[in-house]
Amino acid sequence: MAIQAKRTGLKSKIISQDAMYHPNFINVAKAAAEGVYVTFGYVDESRPTYQKYAKKFTAKYGQIGAYATYAYDAATVLLNAIKKAKSTDPKKIKAEIMKMDFIGASKKVKFRANGDSGSNYIVFKIENGKYNKFWDSAKGLF
Repeated sequence: MAIQAKRTGLKSKIISQDAMYHPNFINVAKAAAEGVYVTFGYVDESRPTYQKYAKKFTAKYGQIGAYATYAYDAATVLLNAIKKAKSTDPKKIKAEIMKMDFIGASKKVKFRANGDSGSNYIVFKIENGKYNKFWDSAKGLF
């Protein structure tokens, strides 16, 4: 859509959601991606847990895509909950998930009573072929 918008001469700003926070968007859209705003949940790439995950992931699969880090943490949550529950009973697994409090690859994982894991959303602006942090829902503009 970004390519089509540029071809038709659309002058408005483009903002997209999480799925566009992926290296392939920039690789495919190229110049049309410039200036596009994209939302995505915050991932602290400076954390040792992220660094360890990123090293293994990129060695095996290449660039990290939009949901890869969250999927890794989700699988870790589920597998650890099953192990601690010593059961595959959904109620027992949920009880273990709700007790969790650990540093995952993406963020601190601690579930609220409603099941939300508390993501902090960031708006990125694509500039010079890179996702640059533009606005943080917790901190404001960068």
